[in-house]
Amino acid sequence: MNQPSSKSETVWGRPARWLGGLPAMVAAGFAVLTAAYSLWILPRYAKSNYEDYLASTSDRYAEIRSSNNPRFEEIQAAAGDLNVVFNRMVILSGGDAEIYWQWAEFADEHAKLLSGMREGSTGEQQELIQTDLEQYSARAKDTFEYLSYTDSPIAADALERHAEVVLLAALAGDRRVSLADVADRFGSVAGGGPAVGSGLVTALQFEGTFLANSGSLLLPDADVMAEVKEALFEQAADLDALALAYAALLSGTAARDATDGDLPTADEWKLAYARLLAAIAGGDWKDVAFLLAKGGDEEYAEALRLGTARWICRLAVSEKAKNDDAWREDYASGLQIVVQVAPQLPELSELLWLMGKSHAGTADGATPESQNDVATAESTLAERVSKEGTSVGETTAGGAAAEVAQAAVTQSGVAQSGVSEEVSAEGSLKSGTAGRDSPDGDSIDGTPAEGALPVVASNEGAAPTSATAQDSPAESVRVNPRLVDAVIAGRAVVVRHAVLAIAKSLAGNPQVMRSHLQLAKRSAGTLQLVSQVILGRLYAGIEGAELEAATGLLQTIVDLEPESGLNWFVLGVAQRNGGNLDAAEEALKRAVELLTDVAVVAELYETVSEEKERAHRPAPLNPAPLRPVR
Repeated sequence: MNQPSSKSETVWGRPARWLGGLPAMVAAGFAVLTAAYSLWILPRYAKSNYEDYLASTSDRYAEIRSSNNPRFEEIQAAAGDLNVVFNRMVILSGGDAEIYWQWAEFADEHAKLLSGMREGSTGEQQELIQTDLEQYSARAKDTFEYLSYTDSPIAADALERHAEVVLLAALAGDRRVSLADVADRFGSVAGGGPAVGSGLVTALQFEGTFLANSGSLLLPDADVMAEVKEALFEQAADLDALALAYAALLSGTAARDATDGDLPTADEWKLAYARLLAAIAGGDWKDVAFLLAKGGDEEYAEALRLGTARWICRLAVSEKAKNDDAWREDYASGLQIVVQVAPQLPELSELLWLMGKSHAGTADGATPESQNDVATAESTLAERVSKEGTSVGETTAGGAAAEVAQAAVTQSGVAQSGVSEEVSAEGSLKSGTAGRDSPDGDSIDGTPAEGALPVVASNEGAAPTSATAQDSPAESVRVNPRLVDAVIAGRAVVVRHAVLAIAKSLAGNPQVMRSHLQLAKRSAGTLQLVSQVILGRLYAGIEGAELEAATGLLQTIVDLEPESGLNWFVLGVAQRNGGNLDAAEEALKRAVELLTDVAVVAELYETVSEEKERAHRPAPLNPAPLRPVR
């Protein structure tokens, strides 16, 4: 008879070996202790250690930054250490909003520092700085936006910072942003936010009304604008400087001086923009030129420059242009400022084209040019062309003739015009050619800042579709004929002849059109302003008689200025839009020869060549029969 084993058994009948499982139990216990230490004990000590490390690292960063000539490598290393510390502290704190805010503030300040360092660098180091600048700038913007959606006490401050970023992007030409949505959020954000009368909210609301209009770039959405104005004027007693400036623009009344001591203070860039808008409303073009020439923080300078130029164009179709005689009579000086600082602006393109249509009598309700022409009699125009020199009149508010020919690289790869500016003792704006030119010495300025060129392949012979093309201007957009008269009679000689050349082309008078182009070229040294205007209208989708007139105008321009790659490029786009692929290919081929380093021109040339090949490809003699899909 079997005796029972003295060893205990498991449920499976085998003898238990507890000593064999002891290492596993020890390991499990150690894991439990480690987890407890990591969850409850280590974070307290680690966070405290990282706070000390943050303080010491911040001190080292500040010391390097405050030195007379900080080296990029040193500041990069110190900023990288701070970035790592902030990342660890966010994790250890479980995403504490205060730490996120400190991180965003640091990233924003460091991006500004890098922006200044980039200007004094060249070559590979400039590329490295630019890469870091983009990363830290994106970190700050994304973090502020994230915090604005939280329920933390700093959500309102974060929303205000996010709103500034969105507004500046809109002023610089980004039409993808939703300003109205950001403005509406101020009413519900945790911790409150700026009131309706604040300049920031007012700017978001007013600029948003123009983004809401899918037709003309010069007009706001009427219904939305009525609501915004009503809400604004209810807060008239509480408006700050920027809000008052917007109110003056839209009401057509004179603005209080944005520098009045009794006005609420604003951030520096908002106050600068308020002064610009107030000067526009008052028609003080010397002050506008002076303020623009002062420049300022690079982060805001472009947005303020383009925002100012847009409002100068917008007011041309406002009640102010109709009712304010003094403002209207000197408007040409303001328009010349736009030509100098933002010749690529789509609003300028639309406005000058509308002026040409009004003068030619081709716009609905326009006065025929026989009753609206205040220029010298056309019978003597050819004589003027032969006699007048290059300095034909004044072109700015009290300044000398300006040549707009600075080129700067745009996001699409094509350069756009800027202007090198200085202010004389009298406050007038002076401009000089100081830009980067293409290898052949030809500036290709004129690409709209809002997007890329229309290089998307279209159907054979069909007009291309641009991802950023605006709808054709609504038929209700009108330019006051008396404003057109004032511009033609004003001192902006280049603008005058550009408008008249467009008008004569639309009216079917090519001889006089050519004479105006010759005068414009003698005054400015280039016809690229007219090319820029037409390029903007091609984006807007002009067709029919207007497209034919634009094409004829461009053919004369390339005849007078055959070495401009921009002119050939715009001609090729116009011919492609009109379905003439053979001519478009030839024009774009010439543009590629003149603009060897502009990738988008080569891309469009290849696209048109492919479209032409498909259009001329013969159909197969015996096409395969279509088979039903089973």
